[in-house]
Amino acid sequence: MTNFDNYVPKLLLEALEGKGDLLSPTIVHPEIWHRLVTKNPTNEKIWRLVYRHVNSSTPSVFKHQFFAYRNFIERIETAYDGMDNWEKRTNAEKKERINEIARLAKALSKKIQGTPFDTQVFEYFNHEFYLEALNEISENKHDMFDLNVNDQFNLSGIYSPDISQIMNNMSESIKESGAESGVLSKVNAEDSNITYFVRVISDWLNTHFGSPCHELNSLLASVIFEDSLTVEDVRNKLRRYHASEGKISYSKQYISRSIQNKPDSFNEE
Repeated sequence: MTNFDNYVPKLLLEALEGKGDLLSPTIVHPEIWHRLVTKNPTNEKIWRLVYRHVNSSTPSVFKHQFFAYRNFIERIETAYDGMDNWEKRTNAEKKERINEIARLAKALSKKIQGTPFDTQVFEYFNHEFYLEALNEISENKHDMFDLNVNDQFNLSGIYSPDISQIMNNMSESIKESGAESGVLSKVNAEDSNITYFVRVISDWLNTHFGSPCHELNSLLASVIFEDSLTVEDVRNKLRRYHASEGKISYSKQYISRSIQNKPDSFNEE
């Protein structure tokens, strides 16, 4: 086994080969992952850096590597997709929609209370994907069809609030969030797709790894967009972008990282 094989997540390789289902729903653009798992010095460095951050940063953010890599893959996918319709809206348009969503969430919270539908949120996590992921990390292995969904999560020590509580919390959280500034000021600017990618990934890396990791960002963008970006290119794209204004919010509820099995230190920058 080569060093490259030690760092690329096995679940990703299995998904690309059609042998595993845990990451398959997450992968929308398989072509970019085939580029990233091709054995070459650049890709080996990418996965060494990812492995380093997933396993050795403190305080821990990811308790299970599965969630770390899945979250990483999801963020790469969404950053590669580019800006969605929400991000292209003006702040006034966002504020109007936010107020509407908050109002409707509060109304649903009140309506659903006292009905049979006001159960633990996990009751609706009944897709096979969630149950397989649960068994992947759980010490209590069991047949996913023997118990109802809530009991399967509860037996693994995982509990959730009721739907009405979630909707009420959602309403309050949305009202407090306000309209965030966009990641790009010029949506149709030349190479805006790469700029958007670099800025979103920088936010994600800084949020979860405590550093914008410019070298890792430049290598990822270079391979994914089949371009050649240097660390200085990444810095230039971030220079006029203030993360405090454009930063995308991420839920930390499901992302805790284990610091066990630390690899040797690698020099990143």
